[in-house]
Amino acid sequence: MTFNDTIKINFRNIILVCGNDYYDRSLFIKNKICKDVINIVDNIFVVASKNTEKYYKNITNKISALSDIKTYFNSIELPSQGDSANYKTIIIIDDENIKFNSKNRDDNAVMYELVYNARIYGMICVFTTDETMFVPPEVRSNFDWIVISKYYNENMLNKYYDYYFSTLPNFEKKYFEIYIKKLNKNEFLVLQHKKPYGENYCIFGLTVGSK
Repeated sequence: MTFNDTIKINFRNIILVCGNDYYDRSLFIKNKICKDVINIVDNIFVVASKNTEKYYKNITNKISALSDIKTYFNSIELPSQGDSANYKTIIIIDDENIKFNSKNRDDNAVMYELVYNARIYGMICVFTTDETMFVPPEVRSNFDWIVISKYYNENMLNKYYDYYFSTLPNFEKKYFEIYIKKLNKNEFLVLQHKKPYGENYCIFGLTVGSK
């Protein structure tokens, strides 16, 4: 596996960050995603639970709710059909706050608005989780980056391969398992859907600093 630490994340990306460990996932978000755009980002929203909000204290001093994201969308001028905007905003949705199938219709609407339209708004949207069940099948193909830290749950690892990494031609499951097992602390396996969208992918390793 090739490690490519020169690739930068920019706005107009939908990102899924996966892993068993909250710290590893927040590390990638803080020291890769936020760091890559730190000089140009205008707003950062973090929707996290009481159990995970401590991992984002260096990103924001205010934990948001999904209703705050809805209020934000209502406050900005959305682009007309065929146009795009340039709101330099990062929106991070953590674990059980990923509510594509919520009984609350407003929460559902916010989720689908993000995954389908964040690029049009010029935003970065990050979903971070250790569970595949939070992301329904109809939105899986919308992620520009799939990021996985060292994983110890074999059942979940199998699902991530089947749902995402099996789309790579000639990338057999045995190679995926080897790559994951070889990851060290602060190392991540990345599947990038390169533009133009379609069957145009690359896979690489990425090391993130711990400070």
